[in-house]
Amino acid sequence: MQGVIFSALKELVIKEYSEKTWQMIVEHCGEKYPFEFDEHSFVKDEIFLCFMMQFASITAQLPEQIYDKFADYWINSYTPRRFKLFYDFSYSPMDFILKLDCIHEIITNRLFLSFPPRFEYEKLSDKELIVTYQSQRNLINLAASMFKAIGKFYQEPIDVIKLDENRLKLNFLF
Repeated sequence: MQGVIFSALKELVIKEYSEKTWQMIVEHCGEKYPFEFDEHSFVKDEIFLCFMMQFASITAQLPEQIYDKFADYWINSYTPRRFKLFYDFSYSPMDFILKLDCIHEIITNRLFLSFPPRFEYEKLSDKELIVTYQSQRNLINLAASMFKAIGKFYQEPIDVIKLDENRLKLNFLF
């Protein structure tokens, strides 16, 4: 994963909990505190997964709740400040989601060792979309949380149903 993911996670934990909580997460994952990383560098996926699971454990939440919390922060706070351009050309959650694979392709081509998930789409109607998640990370539950957060950003809720380990059905409730 790119260091920018850790930057957002660190910012979220410190802002909503404390520096001490961040330190506990880092140390419970066997890393040295302070955990140093460059936003453009590659950090092992296993470290991210450990951080997320420790975040859940330390704050007495379920992993799905942490995915929702991180996705909400990533989509509604962090990336609009850092990557505003990606949001400027989308007028609805479906429009943004349909552009997401292209955004991830740009990231893959520009950043060394960057492997964001890729997506395929099957539009069933103006309010229904099947998204096929393609990643060896197996973080489809985090992807589901991200899609819900995108709906929140556009103030148009999305109901997300996991069909299997690679596909989500998105119902746009506007």
